Amino acid sequence: MGLCNVAGIGGGAIDVPLVMLFFHFSIKEAIALSNMIIFMGTVARYLYKWNEMNPDKPRVVLVDYSMAAVMTPITLAGSQVGVMLILTTFPPVLIQGLLEFLLIFLTCNSLLKGWRMRKEENRLRHGPEVKENLLEGS
Repeated sequence: MGLCNVAGIGGGAIDVPLVMLFFHFSIKEAIALSNMIIFMGTVARYLYKWNEMNPDKPRVVLVDYSMAAVMTPITLAGSQVGVMLILTTFPPVLIQGLLEFLLIFLTCNSLLKGWRMRKEENRLRHGPEVKENLLEGS
């Protein structure tokens, strides 16, 4: 989970199944614990970087507080609505199915994006004469 936090992905897709598997939590309990783990990691990362300066703009801190001021209320409101509507009304099996579908969908999107980026990088590195079979072999 620490590696997920360092990478900036939160780790919810990793720690929810692990908590369910090793500690025998229900899906709802695992999601609540995952949210708390992610929140604590975010607070720790913020405290570590709160006064770090932006390398591109002198005398400007790295954290964009205007963006945080806009995003925080919206995120909190969406979280509350999601908890009230989804976790209290949907059965655990449906929640788990939806989360698995979302994880598979996001994994496929990431793999496709990575494949496109690799293709573009190879094209830039080897020039316009590179053929498609370059991706297959080397």
